[in-house]
Amino acid sequence: MDLTSVHVGINKRTRKKRVGRGIGSGMGKTATRGAKGQWASAGAKMPSPLFEGGQMPLFRRIPKRGFSHATWDDKNAVVNGLVALVNAIVTQNTAQLPVPLHSTISQ
Repeated sequence: MDLTSVHVGINKRTRKKRVGRGIGSGMGKTATRGAKGQWASAGAKMPSPLFEGGQMPLFRRIPKRGFSHATWDDKNAVVNGLVALVNAIVTQNTAQLPVPLHSTISQ
């Protein structure tokens, strides 16, 4: 694409939104903040990013140390057992395994 072929009417940069500059601008009166509420006024103190609207926050819901999910250990044991089983099969029957075309088995 050549920059000389760009149409003159295309804005290459979006203009800054000027809020609170009258009804005709489309962003006057409440200046895109809505009618009422905690975020509407200029001096409003914003809640902490960790605040979840009264729900128990995540950092208070989970244990502080030594946390491991009840089912994680079982899954790890199953996966480790399967890996050991596959390794045993591969080492015993390397020559008997079906090998896809254009590939090799190496340890």
